[in-house]
Amino acid sequence: MGCSCRESENPWRPSRSDFPQRRLGGNFRVGNRPTGAPRRKKQRFVEAYSAAFSVIYYVTRPIEWTAQIEETMAHYFGDRRKIRDTFWVVMKSGREKIECTIFERWAFEKSEVCYCGVEGTIKVSKSRGISQTTSTTIESTIEGSIGPLGLAQLKSAIKTSLGCEVNWSKAESEEASFPCKPPKCGRSETTIYQLIRDYELAGYSRGFLFRKNVWDRKWAYIVPEETGSYAGVPDFVEWDERCKCSPRASPDFDGRLSVDLGTLSLLLPYQLTPDGIKIRISNLVVSFPFFKHSAAVGALEHGLNITVERSFLPPALVFLGSLAGMTFEADARIYRDAGTKSSETAEPRLVAHPSIEDIRLLLKESREDELEIP
Repeated sequence: MGCSCRESENPWRPSRSDFPQRRLGGNFRVGNRPTGAPRRKKQRFVEAYSAAFSVIYYVTRPIEWTAQIEETMAHYFGDRRKIRDTFWVVMKSGREKIECTIFERWAFEKSEVCYCGVEGTIKVSKSRGISQTTSTTIESTIEGSIGPLGLAQLKSAIKTSLGCEVNWSKAESEEASFPCKPPKCGRSETTIYQLIRDYELAGYSRGFLFRKNVWDRKWAYIVPEETGSYAGVPDFVEWDERCKCSPRASPDFDGRLSVDLGTLSLLLPYQLTPDGIKIRISNLVVSFPFFKHSAAVGALEHGLNITVERSFLPPALVFLGSLAGMTFEADARIYRDAGTKSSETAEPRLVAHPSIEDIRLLLKESREDELEIP
């Protein structure tokens, strides 16, 4: 469900005289405009400000939030997850059966880094399917046990369970190169993961040596399938000690946001502000103002629907995600795993309508000397 949209002032926006500016053609739309809502001229543009080390984009239209997001995104997670409970596929002969459990995991692919203003090249490749070694094992072990018809029956049963095609064809890779442009005193680092689907299979047969009601385990094998979904961490750091520059202050982001665009997931630094959220995408900082702040921040825990322009995304990651078009619907949510947590300073920002007790507490914490509040 969407919320109505109206103008919002951004008190943290710099003065137009502080930075050179230019207009970008086209509409930058965050969420879906409700039917009948006016579309004002100044809501139809994105204003770009060139800062010392990055370009900061301010979205002039407040963001709309969606409470429920379809679970079709390539959400990044740090562990190995079971996506289907164990099920059995009994062959038509009745003498063989296959035990199948399906897991997914993100496998590290590579990390490309360039430093200190020295331009480099990022080489990436994408593929979907199985390796030559896995293909050979399927032919010799699995198909050799249950036959071609049994293998087709197994893949059909897995497709029914997953609701998508099983791609056990030999993978073909597609490669491409892209420029890497680091800041003069810092580094540009792109880390890439690929989503792997593991099919844990075990084959059983009965009869011959044992009684007919005794199943004998004959083989077990894990089939790793490259799904064609990728996750990228495009970090752009303005200062690195290897560049021999004067130290710079940290941007103090609150943590990472998982921004998922179907076959591509991005782990991006974010910072909550009194008016919305700022997201760092490589050398860009994109600011999304919120109309209903508390509702939107709450939705970030489970999924906030946003629209992202193609020009905001690193070309190498657009290639890996096979993204087509100029704008993409995305699902943004705060990313957490066992080794990370959000900034403790973000908590007070979640209060949309603070009570008198909240105001007293914030004032007390913000001053060193005690205040007497009537």
